[in-house]
Amino acid sequence: MRNDEVVGVIFVGRTKPQPFSEKQIELVTTFADQAVIAIENARLFEEVQARTAELTESLEQQTATSEVLQVIGSSLTDTQPAFDAIVKSGSKLFPNAAISIALPDGDQVKAVAFAESDPARAEAWRRRFPNPLTREYMHGAAILDCKIVDIEDVAEAPPEFAIGARNFMASGYRAVTIIPMIRNEAAIGALSVIRVAAGPLSEKERATLRTFASQAVIAIENTRLLNELRARTEDLGRSVAELGAPR
Repeated sequence: MRNDEVVGVIFVGRTKPQPFSEKQIELVTTFADQAVIAIENARLFEEVQARTAELTESLEQQTATSEVLQVIGSSLTDTQPAFDAIVKSGSKLFPNAAISIALPDGDQVKAVAFAESDPARAEAWRRRFPNPLTREYMHGAAILDCKIVDIEDVAEAPPEFAIGARNFMASGYRAVTIIPMIRNEAAIGALSVIRVAAGPLSEKERATLRTFASQAVIAIENTRLLNELRARTEDLGRSVAELGAPR
């Protein structure tokens, strides 16, 4: 099962006509969960590869994407190394900008990863967070409405972002493009590129950001699925141990 939908079946049969025990059924259920993880990982990686193919074939872009995928593959139980790799690789492709990943946490938005070559600007950006998860802030709007927020000059931001724009401008930056990190048609975070100089991003640059956002989703989804499987396996192990204990 994935998102309340059947993606396949796993079955066990035997020649002797007798029922399987409840614990045996639980074990096969765990195997089914593992199969779902394999299917989901393949689907997510195929999505990233498809988006990557839409980017320019420059060696720098391919290298950046490959580096992030390698980190994701080697850090399945912790999202932070993947987040750090994403913003680091992104900063190479956007040398005159900063890259940030932010996640919702209750009624706030918190920055979990940030890459900026200028330490003073990096500290100024970190002081902007956490901020409220509301539509008055650009990151909040991107997450709540699951949409790209692209402002070429925050000094001329739309009126609905008046409060968020003041908070943003205090960091010393002038432009921002925020890409929602989407899973199951909902935003679970946002990846943004922040610029000191006002001006738009190209469509190719936006495509690059969408790829990095997808990679961040893969990291989060892998961690969630593996933690769920680990918890279920531990529960099953305790049950099996209880059954084998002398009575």
